Amino acid sequence: MSDNNRTPATDVALRQPSIERVERFQALQAGQYWKAKNQIPSKAINADEVLLLQSIRWVDNSPHTIIVRAHPSKFGSSVRFESVNAEGKPQVHHVTCGEHAFLLSDFLANFEFEPDSKQIRAGEIKRLQGEVMKLQNELIQAQSDPAILQKIVDEAMKTQPAQSGGVGAPDTQITETSTGVHLLAGIANGTLSGAIETGITKETIAALSIAANHELKVATIQGDWIQSKTRDIAATVQAMAPYFSENAAAALAATEDVRNHVEALLEGIQSLDLYVGEGVEVQAIRTGISADSSIPLSIVQRKLKIDEELAVYTDLDEWFDFNDFDLFKKALVEHEGLVNQIFPTKRCILVLATTHRYIDYGSDGANIAGSQENRKVFLMARDGENIHRIISPVESHLGSARLFPSKDDQDRVFRGVDGSQITFKDVAYTKHLKAHAAFALHYKRFLLLICGLDHRLNLFGKFYQGAQSLQFMTQAFQDKWLRFIHDDDGAGMLPKKKRQPVRSWIAEKNSYLKSGSRVLCNWTSLMNPDTAPGACKIEDRTYTGFSFRFQPTEDVGMRVVARGGEDLHVFVDVKGWGRINMREFSTKVTLTALQEGRWNRVQTPYLVLDAVSPAELQWYIHDRDSREGQVEYIRFFKTALRHIQAERAQEAGTRAHLLSALTIGRLASGDQAEAIVDKAVTAWRAANRGKDLPQFEDGSPPAAWRSLLDQMFLLAGSGEQSVGVIKAHYEQQEYETLRITVTGASKFHVYLAPTQHEMDNRLEPHAWVHRVVVMQGKTKLIEKERRWVALRTHDASETRLFEADDAVGWIRESAFQSHAHKQSLLNQCDQYAATLDSLTGVECISPNDHWDLVEQWLGVREDISQSRVGHPVLAIPLGVLCRRGMQMATICATTDNAFAHLHRIAPNDFARSEMKALFIELYHDKHAGLRGYENAIAAADDWSLAFRYGATKGTEPPFSGRLDFDNALIPNVTVNPLFTYRLRDWIGRLSQSAKVWVSERAIADGGDQINNIDQCLKLELPIGFAPVNMAETIAHNDDQTPIPYGHWFDIAAVDIPMTQSRERPVPASRYSHTNKQFINIDAALEYVQAKAKGRPVVPAVEVSGPLEPAPGIQRWFAVTSL
Repeated sequence: MSDNNRTPATDVALRQPSIERVERFQALQAGQYWKAKNQIPSKAINADEVLLLQSIRWVDNSPHTIIVRAHPSKFGSSVRFESVNAEGKPQVHHVTCGEHAFLLSDFLANFEFEPDSKQIRAGEIKRLQGEVMKLQNELIQAQSDPAILQKIVDEAMKTQPAQSGGVGAPDTQITETSTGVHLLAGIANGTLSGAIETGITKETIAALSIAANHELKVATIQGDWIQSKTRDIAATVQAMAPYFSENAAAALAATEDVRNHVEALLEGIQSLDLYVGEGVEVQAIRTGISADSSIPLSIVQRKLKIDEELAVYTDLDEWFDFNDFDLFKKALVEHEGLVNQIFPTKRCILVLATTHRYIDYGSDGANIAGSQENRKVFLMARDGENIHRIISPVESHLGSARLFPSKDDQDRVFRGVDGSQITFKDVAYTKHLKAHAAFALHYKRFLLLICGLDHRLNLFGKFYQGAQSLQFMTQAFQDKWLRFIHDDDGAGMLPKKKRQPVRSWIAEKNSYLKSGSRVLCNWTSLMNPDTAPGACKIEDRTYTGFSFRFQPTEDVGMRVVARGGEDLHVFVDVKGWGRINMREFSTKVTLTALQEGRWNRVQTPYLVLDAVSPAELQWYIHDRDSREGQVEYIRFFKTALRHIQAERAQEAGTRAHLLSALTIGRLASGDQAEAIVDKAVTAWRAANRGKDLPQFEDGSPPAAWRSLLDQMFLLAGSGEQSVGVIKAHYEQQEYETLRITVTGASKFHVYLAPTQHEMDNRLEPHAWVHRVVVMQGKTKLIEKERRWVALRTHDASETRLFEADDAVGWIRESAFQSHAHKQSLLNQCDQYAATLDSLTGVECISPNDHWDLVEQWLGVREDISQSRVGHPVLAIPLGVLCRRGMQMATICATTDNAFAHLHRIAPNDFARSEMKALFIELYHDKHAGLRGYENAIAAADDWSLAFRYGATKGTEPPFSGRLDFDNALIPNVTVNPLFTYRLRDWIGRLSQSAKVWVSERAIADGGDQINNIDQCLKLELPIGFAPVNMAETIAHNDDQTPIPYGHWFDIAAVDIPMTQSRERPVPASRYSHTNKQFINIDAALEYVQAKAKGRPVVPAVEVSGPLEPAPGIQRWFAVTSL
């Protein structure tokens, strides 16, 4: 075809090849080197830094997180990295350089593959090697060429300043003439005789010293330079080590894929071992009929402990451990209830351990080994009457707290330390994903294990249709034939009945403790040197800290509590060897002396049974959550249950009559009637000191029958109707009703809050309420009795009909035993004036009252006299101190001359002669007694303030053998003799850490109507009282040279801080200080003149040179002449 016939439609387009885009692909692989495109401050990575890709972490067969190794120059160190943020502000990062993790997208955005990594690393190492060679050459040249070292010395000499002692100046002197230098060198290096021949003079000796110092300085500079170069070489060589360790890390990283593949194969082999039963041991515990095939296989989540399960059916002690497994096997055979308690269905599998309790086996090694055995886990499988124990060689899947995971277990894997959720976009995701994979592997192995047990041994019986296959491992099979019981996390379970924790329940029941309570005592846990000093003694060598001198004759026993003074106690029979023979007697055990945590005890010490029901004990015995970690109480509870069940059996007849009475009277029936009978019997027994419920004899009711019927009548509804009437009655009297109860004696107890004017808030808030006994008259309420009482939290002898919402605010602790005790003690303090008047002769007392005081003094003296005759002091209570722990003391005005006061107020000479005879009688040496008597009656008054502990009843005599003085309570103005000042100071300071009260009269300003303590003791301020503080300072020199102004006195009013009293206006080697206080400046200056001992005393204003004192402080110098 010719050119003329060509058209665009038929023309063939001829196009030249063109390049549109060049792409480069690089596969990610561990062991490669990648270069940073830019600076990454948060990782301390510089731009163009070449780093090793150390690991790739995968998610779903795709790379997710890239791990790079820090540059060798930074690896293993903490780096301070400075950068500039996007706003242009400088930033500082402190980075620990080891491994850096990046998400894949971030890594690709910040790094690029570096193909020349080997050459780059070789160059970096070569530079370090060059630095080492350079430093080595410098060191070698300096050692071979003295001129180099001399130049270094000369430069150092120019830069170093002259040292004290004239070392710098002689350096120039010694270089004045070469001849002189050589001469000095010859003398210094020659012999002694040669030096003498050259003509030694004082000047040449000084020059020798200068030359020696110069040579020492030169040698020091040279040695320091050589050491610095050596350190630089060592540091550079050490910096090369991370480069070589990186080579090993790179080689290992290159094999990451192979290593991961091999690890997966090994995990699969271990899993197959479980399926085929390699190392799996199955022990038959009980054999019998298999469970019905319709019952699925249940897998129980919660890990159980043998001791907590077995304790319900067998009495265990604190030494039960892995060695006692046969006891568990025997119980499973003998007690079907134990089998049903452990296995929730007739076909199930669960996991157990022996115990989690700590058992002391006597040594650290034995404790570790024993603890490991006790915590070892194993599987238990039940198929009807067949029970097997399964021990697996791979128990990692049993190391967790439960047999299969809860939802929280799985979620927790992807939870950060701060509780935040870790998502796919977090760098830490792959790390936590690996932990989750290992977590899931444990439970996959468990399924393989039970699949193999089913296929090989048919251990669970027939529970699914079809032939055996690995369908066992599928989700469909598990959904159809397996049941997962979430008894640990509670998922899908019916809500359980909640009760208070067992320890809280025990504390509540023990709060019913009072005189007459029935108490079950665990003697070995209850008795210790505090509660039973007659049977126990302290011994530090024992595990418990004490030993039993006499052992109780029973382990557990029920007693009725008695009151002795402030304490509640019971008695127990004990026996043991005395000094020469076997003794058996009854000793007191004080329950209120028991201190929580003071002695090492294992079991519950006691339980008050007044308000304990069999149903409560059975619930706590059988509740698995309550038993966990609380095995020690189960045996005790079982004993209490047997005791209460025996009581209930004995009471059955009377209880039946009481139920019948309620039913016949149409007051109540069914559960309501049983509840009323329980309340009535409980209250009646508690009100009658634990007496047994009386029985019908020959069909005749007991004497208490009417009281029980009246109580039930009130509880069944009549009492509720009376509540409104009682509240209205006391509201009219402006009382708040806190609580209304029915007592075991069928009476109403009404508890009323006191009115404002009835409350005694001295020392502490008022802690008592009115308890009123009322009865319903024909037309009105009749008040039979009214008492101040502490409102109790619980009282088994009363049944509540009403309680106000704010009644709990009146349940208060008090340092006083009772309201009457508080009145007695505090009123005794208010009567200080009358007591002092009678003891100082201001008020006359009768001969009988006088002799009563003498006998009290003699009685105290006899009590405190041991090897020496004691002398009781006079102690007049003025107030009360109560420290933490309710330790109480009286604040007393005291004097040692108690006997002198008694002697002075004696009514006649006959009384004084009798006092003299009785005073001397106690002395073995009568002459010494006579001297003591004469000194005692001649003693002058010297009153002080002190604490008296242990005498806080309010009825003690005003004499004491021992008082306590607190040096920390010395007042700021010690020269102030007034007790009102000191007591007010005490109140201010003691109130910060304790409760303190002092009679308001004692510290009042005083006057014609009230005599305060100062007026009673005739204490007055001295004339011209203007107290000052004085600080005396003496300066000393070690060489004993005198210091002209080395003894001075700073004086200031007590309200001016002596902040400069320790100043040093005169230089000296050391100083000694003395502080004193005086009633005024004249007394202080009189002391200064006495201390000066004839030396001139000069005020600081007349002395030039020493530092002047602060404003308000006078300084006086006792001048020493030179």
